[in-house]
Amino acid sequence: MEDQITGSDAVAVRTTQTGTHLGSFFGIPPTGRRVRVSQMNFERFHGNQIHAHHRITDELSLMRQLGIIP
Repeated sequence: MEDQITGSDAVAVRTTQTGTHLGSFFGIPPTGRRVRVSQMNFERFHGNQIHAHHRITDELSLMRQLGIIP
């Protein structure tokens, strides 16, 4: 987690996800490549439950790291 901003009923988080592509991923056969992907998550709460969730992932970078696109 790189950043977190909280409000009275919401939180925004910027993270970096890392891993190794070892299994099928949206129909893409395993490449064995290591990946590092930026992501932002926005959660809005109502009471003690998540009421809304939004996520932005750098999928272009992910596809490049997997060798799917140049």
